[in-house]
Amino acid sequence: QAKKGYEIVAVVSAMGNTTDTLTSLLKDSVKNRIEDRDYADFVSMGERISARVLAATIKSMGFSSKYFDPADEDFPIITDVNFSQAKILSAESKKKCQKIIDPLLKKGVIPIVCGFLGRSYEDGSITTLGRGGSDITFTYIFLFKPLWYGIVSYYISISFLFYY
Repeated sequence: QAKKGYEIVAVVSAMGNTTDTLTSLLKDSVKNRIEDRDYADFVSMGERISARVLAATIKSMGFSSKYFDPADEDFPIITDVNFSQAKILSAESKKKCQKIIDPLLKKGVIPIVCGFLGRSYEDGSITTLGRGGSDITFTYIFLFKPLWYGIVSYYISISFLFYY
């Protein structure tokens, strides 16, 4: 679709059962004695790896891409400070998407956003949106740009949850 000139935004989830594996690993090792902030940071690794893998794959195909990591200031999904069931702050996230994602799309760059994750407005900590968070991320990003015309596709595979 990129070859046809469509603006593509990818929202990725962790590959396979990565989040469940990370959660199980953590619970087995710390016996539930972990702060919510640390838990969110740890389980975010699956999405963060997926974003990097997809960015590398897209670049290897000759396209330009940029992944957004929730640890970075330019991450477009801003949330409250509830680390395990964060709520997206619509106004702040919309501004961030318009400021950061829109210019990339105009340049033909494919933005890759980690689904399921957010960045706290309070201190920039990584937050998680809970189960189904990648779908929530996609929905918000799409709603922030309601004048997009064209195709919205939803792909689920063992490796990626991919939207464009």
